[in-house]
Amino acid sequence: MALSCSKRFRGAEPEDPTTRLAPAITSGAWQTLRAEGMQVAVMREEDFPLPLDAESQDAYDRAKEALASLGVKLVPADLPFSFNDMTERNGRIIAAESYAVHREYIHDQSIPIGPYVRQRVLAGADISANDYIETLADHRRMKAVYAEFMKPFDALLTPSLPFPAIPVAEVDEAAVPLAAYGRPANYLGACGLALPAGFTATGLPLSVQLMGAAFAEEPLLALGAALEPTLSTTERKPDLTAV
Repeated sequence: MALSCSKRFRGAEPEDPTTRLAPAITSGAWQTLRAEGMQVAVMREEDFPLPLDAESQDAYDRAKEALASLGVKLVPADLPFSFNDMTERNGRIIAAESYAVHREYIHDQSIPIGPYVRQRVLAGADISANDYIETLADHRRMKAVYAEFMKPFDALLTPSLPFPAIPVAEVDEAAVPLAAYGRPANYLGACGLALPAGFTATGLPLSVQLMGAAFAEEPLLALGAALEPTLSTTERKPDLTAV
């Protein structure tokens, strides 16, 4: 976990209306919080958008055990939303808005754009105004649902990826949406923190994710600072000699 910030977070940005309710917080305020006594919702396996491989599952289980050892109360969560549905809907917003911005040149195959990026942007050409507006309405509604769900909790623990790192040549975004665990945080207006959670048998890094309520960075950082040393070590690095 890394935190880089100025003396004071600015909070609301005049040119970004989505931040108009963002509180300004003092850098380092999270250091006064203790993980002990916090309450963390735990995503259950039946709600996983993608199944985890064995080592990623082990990392997730270790994270739960470590949080419990820190005095955190873990609550298996009945999620009032579907990560798969939110990933799809968020992708629809991304595609529609990206195509509106890049439509003048996205069709030009001579421009070096990643094939999966181009594919996602081009998909925006087929999204109707009705579908786009309906998705934005659902986006607003689900942010309110998430805000209500998070009231008793300081964070929601989820996996961050369903498997460890693989060679770029083997990545097939058409088959496996790599953002299935991370993208819903964007859709819900949440803040999120990915934490290192040890290594695979071959030395590849593993991680887990903590999601918080909108603008609730302080408890996430406090939890992350307490949890990270129990799960991993900053001194160990993946072996890249064969790359």
